[in-house]
Amino acid sequence: MRRAKYLLAAIALAAGCASAPQVVVAPDGQSALIVRCPRGNRYRCESRAFHTCGRDYLVLDNGNRIGTFVTPNGYVVSNTTVFQGFIVFRCPTAH
Repeated sequence: MRRAKYLLAAIALAAGCASAPQVVVAPDGQSALIVRCPRGNRYRCESRAFHTCGRDYLVLDNGNRIGTFVTPNGYVVSNTTVFQGFIVFRCPTAH
């Protein structure tokens, strides 16, 4: 019960542009949390996960995909890792 209060407080007080965590079903069929944040700024997503779970959160999908992007000056960069603007993670369970 105490952990639930801290979890709710962390969600309410966490700053930044990352969205509030939403519950989703992970590929293993268990529940997990997803946080969306601005592309190119995965650290805001990781910060939200840290504020939600503490340091022991488990990243299930880091939002990175192999893709192509165009730089502001027009160069095309292909076959590189591109952050898609989200991470999926799971908080540790109490034993």
